[in-house]
Amino acid sequence: MNTTRTTHKTYAFTHPFSLDGYAQRFLPGLYSIEIEEALSSRRGRLDFRWVKSRLYFTPKSGAPIEIGVCGIDPDDFDRAALQDGARYLKDHRTVRGRSKISPFDRLAIERSENEGMSVK
Repeated sequence: MNTTRTTHKTYAFTHPFSLDGYAQRFLPGLYSIEIEEALSSRRGRLDFRWVKSRLYFTPKSGAPIEIGVCGIDPDDFDRAALQDGARYLKDHRTVRGRSKISPFDRLAIERSENEGMSVK
């Protein structure tokens, strides 16, 4: 019996971004990734291994549109989200180095960027 699990991540990109394996850049907007993993016993240890992913774009008009299947690495999506968050914070600083974002909001942004994401 094969055990699988499916997880979802959603991120609102504020800048264009790119993903490995895709020539085009993706426009800013709300993107979700659905990750399917299968239970694997490698080297006597049980863990989940990535099987396939689906990327969805949700336009302002409503229903999500599937963009791609299989070739989207979840770690690549996480890296793109982290880079977008860093660009967002950089864009919201004044010339004098003071932030336009409150310390409370900045902490929330930084925490959400690291939540559930693995960075190598």
